[in-house]
Amino acid sequence: MILYNVLTKTCTVLKTNGRVCSPKFSPDGRQIAYCTEIITDGDTLFMNYNHYHHIYKLDINGKNNRLIISNAASPLWSPQGDKIAYSAAGVEGEAQIFVANADGSNQKQLTYTISPQRWPGPWLPDGNGDPQWSPDGNKIVYVSFENVKAEIFIMNADGSGQTRLTMAEFRDGDPEVTPDGKYILFSSRRSDMMNSEGGIIIMTLDGKNERVLHRTGIHPIVCK
Repeated sequence: MILYNVLTKTCTVLKTNGRVCSPKFSPDGRQIAYCTEIITDGDTLFMNYNHYHHIYKLDINGKNNRLIISNAASPLWSPQGDKIAYSAAGVEGEAQIFVANADGSNQKQLTYTISPQRWPGPWLPDGNGDPQWSPDGNKIVYVSFENVKAEIFIMNADGSGQTRLTMAEFRDGDPEVTPDGKYILFSSRRSDMMNSEGGIIIMTLDGKNERVLHRTGIHPIVCK
């Protein structure tokens, strides 16, 4: 992992484990959580990626690098920095959302639903993923395949109160919560969009007042 200082324009190489993916700064900027892809003999393209991804954490100076969550990927710090949401395999190998304390303790599975449609071939059924914290850390917005099509859901940070916010025509995904906690931006594929990729939609945190921001584009990002 390489840390680039935009002020001094210098690079620092941080010693990490395996092939690094999804590095995330802690809210106070003192630590980095990241996942590693460690491929061993016998791993194949069709194995669930969470089975050989692991989440590590290290200080910003490269010290105290340690494994905190095994068989997990895509760490995301809570706004307060006391918890990490992440993806790991459910009972059928599908992706599910989990949460743990920032040191990896008290790991808890939050979602359990699975798409009722089974795809042919070696691929496993879709579950839930792409969690995004609300600024106060009380809610998690995420994508669920429990109705076959990808749709935007919201739940309390403890996994309770899971509520569907969108009813996808084709698919809804890539949620981003605005810094004021009032809105969710997401991408959507709909028949009235101008291209096959879809466009960008905004709605309130309760799923109401949808408005098209742009009829082309995916993966919206808000300034934080």
